[in-house]
Amino acid sequence: MGAVTLPGGTSVDLTCPQHAVGQVTPDYASWTLRVIAALLDAVIAAGLAFLAPVGIGTEFPFLGEPASFTGATPTAESWFHNPWVVTVVVVTLVMQAYLGVTPGKLVTGIAVVNEADARPLGLVRTVLRWLAHLVDGLLFIGYLRPLWNARRRTFADSIVGSVVLATRRPLPHRWLTRRTAPDVGPPATWEAAATPTWRPAATWLAALTCGLGGLFGFGPSTTEYRAPVDLQCAMSTWDSGPAGLTGATLHTTTSTGTITRLGVTRRMGEPPQDVSATWTWSGHPSPSDAVMLRLVVTGADGTSTTHDFSFSDTSASTATMVVPSDALRGVGDAWSWTASIVVNDMTSTPCTGTVTGLFT
Repeated sequence: MGAVTLPGGTSVDLTCPQHAVGQVTPDYASWTLRVIAALLDAVIAAGLAFLAPVGIGTEFPFLGEPASFTGATPTAESWFHNPWVVTVVVVTLVMQAYLGVTPGKLVTGIAVVNEADARPLGLVRTVLRWLAHLVDGLLFIGYLRPLWNARRRTFADSIVGSVVLATRRPLPHRWLTRRTAPDVGPPATWEAAATPTWRPAATWLAALTCGLGGLFGFGPSTTEYRAPVDLQCAMSTWDSGPAGLTGATLHTTTSTGTITRLGVTRRMGEPPQDVSATWTWSGHPSPSDAVMLRLVVTGADGTSTTHDFSFSDTSASTATMVVPSDALRGVGDAWSWTASIVVNDMTSTPCTGTVTGLFT
């Protein structure tokens, strides 16, 4: 209406205040929902860690700790060499960058959006937010911050300007919608008018993936353990050389085993870190002879590695040597080893041992 002058000359403004149409206070996601979503994503990672090919590092960079059933502790950069993990990382980042969700967020009904326009962050800011979680990880204070922050934001959210909403219909990314003008000022609405057509099917698929991840990562399993063993090698013929090799033994100190879930079997335990080999012989080479103890390990793929040890006590009839810790790494399910003694460049008749299914 406008201003009205009352008797006596008093002026009163009867103009109604203007409000942005549809503007509402956003429904920020609770800390509990965010934790559940993160756990569901971690469950998928755990299942993939179990399924990943043996011998490839399965560290997940967004989890912070290696998740591995391969028997080896992955290095910080090892996930780059595992196409399974790289695929999951890329898909997860792209989903959150342009849809605002990960599989866990799909199931729990939350979305990460830009506070300025209520749309997904895009790839660059999503990666920056992921890196900024390093700040949240300091004493976990940042991850607990949504419990008392007015907009329920972690430090990473504050750094990149994001918020996490409790919604199953977030606004689409600016690349995925037609707009006649750019967003200006606070968003008039924090949600789309309707649930995206792709969302129900994607949610069911995400729930199925989380379920399979839980079954492969933590489901019922059968295990078989093998205690540390002494592996004996046998002489095929008598060694008539100056050393007179009579046999050899490989000593391992690490337990190994297998774990099976849903018909998939994976090795457990690292290849032995403390391995030694003992040679025994009956002859007595001359003190002037050059004596060397030789161990050859041949993997399942036919690749051989030779380990030579100098030895000078020719009066002894046995010797034990510490084998390099990586000597039995990656030998496969069926491998062999031979021990021999080299005297003045002449190799004795070797003793040979064959092993099946002991190490990965």
